[in-house]
Amino acid sequence: MGRFLIFMSYIGTNYSGIQKQVMNHGLKILTIQEQIEIALKSLNPRNVVKSCISSRTDAGVHAFQNTMHCDLLRKNEDCEYDPQFLKNGMNYWLRKKKETIRITNVLRVNDDFHCRRQIKKRSYMYRVAVPFKEIAPQTGYSALTILEKNNAFILWKPIDMGKFMSAAEAMVGTHDFTAFTTVKSLREKNESPMRTVSIEIKLGRTALKQHNPGLEFWEVYVHSRSFLFRFVEWLVPWCRWQLMN
Repeated sequence: MGRFLIFMSYIGTNYSGIQKQVMNHGLKILTIQEQIEIALKSLNPRNVVKSCISSRTDAGVHAFQNTMHCDLLRKNEDCEYDPQFLKNGMNYWLRKKKETIRITNVLRVNDDFHCRRQIKKRSYMYRVAVPFKEIAPQTGYSALTILEKNNAFILWKPIDMGKFMSAAEAMVGTHDFTAFTTVKSLREKNESPMRTVSIEIKLGRTALKQHNPGLEFWEVYVHSRSFLFRFVEWLVPWCRWQLMN
């Protein structure tokens, strides 16, 4: 039996998050973790495939890189799986099934390695499209090229990014972030709302700038060892709300 660390990248638009979920009223819930486990099962290991993810992402969220680990026992006990074989085999199955998931690397790690407990830092990037002038309501999302449709949150009115950064700075450091999650989540997980956070805000780029006239793309990077449920999703709108009020 060998433990393997799997690096993956994905477009989360069509998935109900990364974490495998229980069937809902008999309907199959499509998740990234489950699809990767099915890809591993296609390689015919002797053991039942059970993976552990390092960081959870919600429905529709993409990842440049996320990780999971799993234990695998090859049918031929005289040798272990080769990491490159696992990578190529999983990517073959994922491409065949037209999943928007790619395995970027696989490493053999110590049998006591744990990708979630031993993680040192997590980083999320929230991408915002800011207009130079107010966008008419009837224009809607047509202001954003279709290739950026699921890759940025568009604002309808210009905002002062200097003031936005100042609002974000108030979040930096160690704070009680109860207001940025749900009470239900805190109770279910029995976890503290205290988190230590750092934030970077940069002017981003788009490969199709000429097709997004009148828009600037800003990237908000949020770093912490761990995040509360919905924290990043609620942080950026809160900063914008501070400007409007």
